[in-house]
Amino acid sequence: MGGVIIAIGFQIFRLYKQHAELRQSTDKLNQSIVEMTDENKRLQADLEYFSHPTNLEKELRSQFNYKSPGENMIIVIPPQN
Repeated sequence: MGGVIIAIGFQIFRLYKQHAELRQSTDKLNQSIVEMTDENKRLQADLEYFSHPTNLEKELRSQFNYKSPGENMIIVIPPQN
């Protein structure tokens, strides 16, 4: 009789441990879902923004010193103190 109770107690302990591991795994997966959903929203917003040619040109100008043909570029250097 005592051996049966110990066996049942051991099985309950194993099930509890598996439950805790599954809950932790589920929490990590839920966090990943939230992070990926946020990233997806940012990427969708970027896609919408860059789909307009004027915004794309503005970004090209600011990041890569893009200039149109025949356009001159002036670089202003702030005075040193």
